[in-house]
Amino acid sequence: MAGVSITTVSHVVNSTRAVAPETKFRVLDAIERTGYTGDAIARSLVTGGTRSLGVAISLVANPYFADLIQAIEHETAKSGYTLVLTDTHDEAAAEQHAVRALRSRRVDGLILTPSPRAAGTLLPELKQLGIPIVLVDRLTVGQDFDQVGPENVHATSALVQHLAERGHRRIGMVSGAEGLATAIHGLLHDPEKRRRLAEKARVVARTEYSPQAYRRSLGRLYAQAIEDRVAEPQPIA
Repeated sequence: MAGVSITTVSHVVNSTRAVAPETKFRVLDAIERTGYTGDAIARSLVTGGTRSLGVAISLVANPYFADLIQAIEHETAKSGYTLVLTDTHDEAAAEQHAVRALRSRRVDGLILTPSPRAAGTLLPELKQLGIPIVLVDRLTVGQDFDQVGPENVHATSALVQHLAERGHRRIGMVSGAEGLATAIHGLLHDPEKRRRLAEKARVVARTEYSPQAYRRSLGRLYAQAIEDRVAEPQPIA
């Protein structure tokens, strides 16, 4: 249709060699009119890459992850990559199956929000295989991975201090599932950091967060607060 060879079309599509402007215009016009797409699988056999990135994330664990995926897709598209998305359900078995499915598709790298048990199961496996990977949002320790996530220690300390300065001494917190290697859990489980927190205020209850259990989490916080209040010594008239 464009009156050129397959090699010329390849050079136009892949920008592997300069092509005369009019020839390039004819090729691009033919591509537009026919809806032509290249064969990504065949190209990967030649280049050794698929120009795709795998994202393994729990789609139900946190509404924030939807915004995160949108931002990741926006940046990867600018670099000419396609995202392949899988849902880990925040469960170890589903997570491992999802990641292995992405590997079978020969993605060039992985973006993962690890589940609570990933540090002892999936992450060592990926480390041994040498797959390019970035952990997002849920940071971990003791694992040599690139990681992108929030700095929660100082933020949590600042929140507690803010409440303490306004006279609050009994604080409840709805946090992530037990086992997630986030800085907030490190803050609460580290004796020294916990001691410094106690100088300002006391965390009277900590419950796990999930969209399904949110109301139950708040209910447990209220119940714990009431129990603590009842257990406090009452003034005698």
